[in-house]
Amino acid sequence: MKTQNLTIKELTEAVGGGITPRMVRHYHTLGLLPQPQRSASNYRLYGQREVQHLKRIVALKQQGFQLSHVQQLLKNDSETDVEQTLITQLQQHYHTVIQQLARLRQTAAALEGVLGRDRNCQTIQAEALAQWVRPLLDLVGQA
Repeated sequence: MKTQNLTIKELTEAVGGGITPRMVRHYHTLGLLPQPQRSASNYRLYGQREVQHLKRIVALKQQGFQLSHVQQLLKNDSETDVEQTLITQLQQHYHTVIQQLARLRQTAAALEGVLGRDRNCQTIQAEALAQWVRPLLDLVGQA
């Protein structure tokens, strides 16, 4: 796939994660994404830098960050500052998630006591963990 002069549709396909052209236009309106260059026929044109920026936004959203928080994380000019701020915010978010996970484990243990620990419970737990870990691995790979 080409990485220069992508249309908005090609951008969303390159990024994936359920992102739509409408969402991209909304991110422009909010200032999360800078306004793109335009072609002679007024199509929005994107490059690899915008692809990476949008991937970071999608990854942060998948981790539960609100758009206003994502905007704060990404507004710094210095790439080093952005990465350090991002790491700090992710560490705080990780701490919150671990606390939530501990509470959920207690609830799951209580439910297992009532229902019994069967193959269905094990399958549900494995699927839930896989869905939680994948976006984190994607985000770490982009940082």
